[in-house]
Parts: sequence; C-alpha cells; structure tokens
Amino acid sequence: MRAKLTLAVAAAFLCLGAVTGCGPEADGDGPAAGKNGSQAAEDGSQAGKGSPQASPGGTARSDGGQQGNGGTTEGLPHAGSLRGVETYLGKTQLPCYDMSSDPADDRLPADGFVDTVSENASAAAKKEAAAWSIKEEGVCGEDWTNSYLVYMPSDMRAFQQRYKEYVLGNDRSGGSSSLTSGRFLIGEDFAVDPAGKIRDSGLLATGLLLLNCDPGLKVPSGHTERPALVDGCVLTDYVAG
Repeated sequence: MRAKLTLAVAAAFLCLGAVTGCGPEADGDGPAAGKNGSQAAEDGSQAGKGSPQASPGGTARSDGGQQGNGGTTEGLPHAGSLRGVETYLGKTQLPCYDMSSDPADDRLPADGFVDTVSENASAAAKKEAAAWSIKEEGVCGEDWTNSYLVYMPSDMRAFQQRYKEYVLGNDRSGGSSSLTSGRFLIGEDFAVDPAGKIRDSGLLATGLLLLNCDPGLKVPSGHTERPALVDGCVLTDYVAG
C-alpha cells in the first residue's frame, strides 16, 4: 500500500511538470492564442459597429443618416459643421468661402436667413421660425448675387416638414413660391439655399439633392428620385419649371 502511494505521488509530480510545460511558457502558444482571441473579439466589435462610409465627395460618416417616411438622408454628403460645408463645397470648386453667421452680413438676402424674425414679431411668427429646427446657419460666397445660405438643422425631418408647410402655404396664398422648382439642396446633415437659379448654382453636381414638395411633380426617367423624410416630398436631381 505504501509503495502504491509513493508511486501515485511521483505520478502526480510528473503530471504537474507536464502541465507546467504546457503553460504560458510552452512554445508561446498560450499567450498567442489569448491575444488572437482578444483581437478577434475586437475585430468582431468593430464589424458590429460598421465601417464609416464615405459620402459622395464628402467626409466619412457612420451614423447611417436620418430616416422617416420611407426616406433617408443616408448616402448624401455629410459635413458636421458650417466649416465642414465650406470645406466640402470648396473642394467642388464652388465659391463658398468666408463663412459667416452674422445676421447683418451684406451677402444675405433682404429678408435674411429663413428663420429670421424680429424681436417684435408675433408669437406665431416666432413659432414658425423655430419650426425650421435650425441649430446653425451661415452664408458663404462672393456677394449677395453669388452666395450660399447654409443651414444645419438639429432635426432634418422637421426642417423638411417646415419647408413643405411654408412652400404650400405661400403657393396657396399667391405669394412668392419655390413649389415647382424647389429651393433647398439637401445633404445628410445640412441644407443649402443658393442665390440665383438652382441650375446655375453648381450644387447639383456636388451630390446634394433638391427637396421638392410639389404634388404635381413628375421626375423624368434618367433622373434620381427618392423619398424625402416627409410625406409628399422627394429628393431629386431634377429641376422642374
């Protein structure tokens, strides 16, 4: 019995030695396997996040854009800031420079930015101005005849909804309206209102799409047409009228 116990103890020590030999020091397999497993987990995590996609001529983005009404801003140029819009349009050779948010900038039209209201405006007017949901706005360009008003909405869907209400209301009342031709060129997170005619602005060649809410619009084949974020409006590269 004593001999058997001695042999068992010896065998245990031999096994312990074998286990030690197969541990972290053995051929480097232990740490390497752990490292590879960690790397695979990290790679899996990154794959789950999705690689940032490059918008046409714009910056990399990974948020997938805003969605609504079966439409999305995904795939449109992303800027991130007014300065980003200036850089983006500048790369497309458009004269967007000296971006300014000064409401007295002489490159602005007479009525200023689209959400401009006086301090003495009615509560209804102020509510309508706020409905544009604009967090930043600026103007860039040469002068008031060749400039771009740039808007960074905090909610692009709200911005498009307000434009729809604005343009349809103006059209019904007989006021100046951009119902047929559209007014704003839309990116993923910004909108541009050019001075002068849209066809002459150069913006349609930058990857931006025109927001049009005309119920009678018929986009010819061969042109881009996709749902906007609000019902009754589309994003297109076609300028009607």
